[in-house]
Amino acid sequence: MPYLCYPIIIGKDMFNSDDQPGGTLMLKIKKGAGSFYAGDSQENPLAEITFVPGGEQVIIIDRTYVSDELRGQGIGRLLLGELIAWARKENKKIIPLCPYAKAEMEKDREYHDMLAADLPNSRNPAPTCPKFSKKGWF
Repeated sequence: MPYLCYPIIIGKDMFNSDDQPGGTLMLKIKKGAGSFYAGDSQENPLAEITFVPGGEQVIIIDRTYVSDELRGQGIGRLLLGELIAWARKENKKIIPLCPYAKAEMEKDREYHDMLAADLPNSRNPAPTCPKFSKKGWF
């Protein structure tokens, strides 16, 4: 699958040297095995949204991550949009266990048709996404 490019604004602090100015960078979103991600590799992404199969016609979004240098620019929303576009094409519904994905999908009417019928609720609560600290996921 080809990747999609989006312009993002970056600051000087994203680079390791002082001679690189801040400016606009084209962010490439790629589909990996069980994820959509931005960065040089799926193993070390700058941002990603991950999913697992939940049946033949259902996927479960279990995590969204955006690095500090990309945070606050709508990258999570772009990743979610790409995942939803792919799921539509594949005729799959979505169970968003990740709190970010769940909130965004519930907020945007364009995504409501993609929600699987058996969504977790107060009687059947969903597990939460793992939390991230500077030491890693836990």
